[in-house]
Amino acid sequence: MKSLMIAGAAALVLLGCASAAELTDADKAAFSGTWMLAEDDPLAKGDEAGFYASYALTLNLALGGGYLSEGISPGYGWSRISAAALDGDTLTITLPGDDAGATFTMSRRDADMVTLSRGERTMTFQRVRPAEDIAIPAGFEALALRLQQTSDAPPRFVALVEPGEDKDIACADDTRQTVEFDLLSPFAHTVFVKKDIDLAGYGISDLEIDMDGGVARMTVRAMQAGADPAETWSVAGIDGTGPITISPLNITFADCTGGLK
Repeated sequence: MKSLMIAGAAALVLLGCASAAELTDADKAAFSGTWMLAEDDPLAKGDEAGFYASYALTLNLALGGGYLSEGISPGYGWSRISAAALDGDTLTITLPGDDAGATFTMSRRDADMVTLSRGERTMTFQRVRPAEDIAIPAGFEALALRLQQTSDAPPRFVALVEPGEDKDIACADDTRQTVEFDLLSPFAHTVFVKKDIDLAGYGISDLEIDMDGGVARMTVRAMQAGADPAETWSVAGIDGTGPITISPLNITFADCTGGLK
């Protein structure tokens, strides 16, 4: 995937409307959401306009220490935020793994516009979706990290023909059924089930998480009009790093990529 993310350490600065000190819940909600490249940004009109037409920046500061997604697909390419602090109206976010001293800044012009500066390059973003007020049950962050699809390719969870099948064989087979969870976004949580050219998307609600028992239960509702009524899924294996089994699909899926590093 082509991206503007700079290898090595990175710090993010947003100009906002809060006082110095730790972020309040209101601060986190104000800065969370998705921004797309503004139509009047030079990159949206240049030679690479097609690529940047879908370029997105998503922040979720309400979950744990916060998470950042940047790339051509909203909700993919997640990074864990290692530190976030307010100084006057400036919010500084630091990403982990920084040893090269690279930085980028975002200057917030109003509630729905930000300017991202990295070196001599500046990009203007328009907020297209604010964060939603979603109930977060105990154990949710651990579950999100266990199940989250972290990039647009390859898929994280790929169906095994039978439990115990060689993981490498399953992960290399692009004809297998896959599932992709999106739980880190500051919006309604979703899961997509793919098989060949068939794609089914579901909204997730009513999560019950038993990390000790290694099981999560959730209500899933198909996004397609006229779809079947809601049903309850049970996802087993959430307490480990190996396969997960989803009922009533009755399918075991290998974890091909692992979670956020």
